[in-house]
Amino acid sequence: MALFRPQAAKEYRLARDWYRIRAGETIAKQFAAEVDAMIERIESSPERFQQYPGSFHRWAKLKRFPYLVIYETVEGVVVITAIAHEKRSPGYWSKRP
Repeated sequence: MALFRPQAAKEYRLARDWYRIRAGETIAKQFAAEVDAMIERIESSPERFQQYPGSFHRWAKLKRFPYLVIYETVEGVVVITAIAHEKRSPGYWSKRP
C-alpha cells in the first residue's frame, strides 16, 4: 500500500475537488480512479517508470488527465511525493521532506 506525503494528499484532494466543482462528480471519480490505478501500477513495478532527472524520485503520467504521480521507494514502500499538474513549475516538490 502506497503512502502519501501530507502535501501530496492535499494536492490529490484539491485536484479531485477542482474536477468535482468544474466538471462534475463523474469526472472527479474518473480522475480519482485513474490516480488509484496508476498507483497500483507503480506498486506492482516501481522501477518501470522514469527517474526524475537529478533525483531519486520517479514519475508516471496519467493518460487522460494532465497530472504526474511523483514518487519514491523507501524501504520497499512506495511514497507519493506529489500529484503534480503538468503546467506547474517542474520540480517544485523536490524540497519536500
